Amino acid sequence: MSNPPGDACSSPPDTCAPRPLRRCRPQADGTVDPDTDPEYIAQVMFALIPGFILQLLLLDDVTPDSFCAGLSALLPRPAPEPTST
Repeated sequence: MSNPPGDACSSPPDTCAPRPLRRCRPQADGTVDPDTDPEYIAQVMFALIPGFILQLLLLDDVTPDSFCAGLSALLPRPAPEPTST
């Protein structure tokens, strides 16, 4: 079974045929810069997993919620929408 073109992120992983990464939902909705190479995003996301697991196993001082909160604090927040007066 193959995915339609441009549908790289909406199908379950077991139905995806190996192929180069394409724009994913976070890029399409503006959460992530659409000009960023999706492979770079995947590399960073993949690197986070071993770090979380090692910290959990070695130090036992991290939870999914604390990890997510710390990561969110490091990322830039979108500028607030201007309000009309």
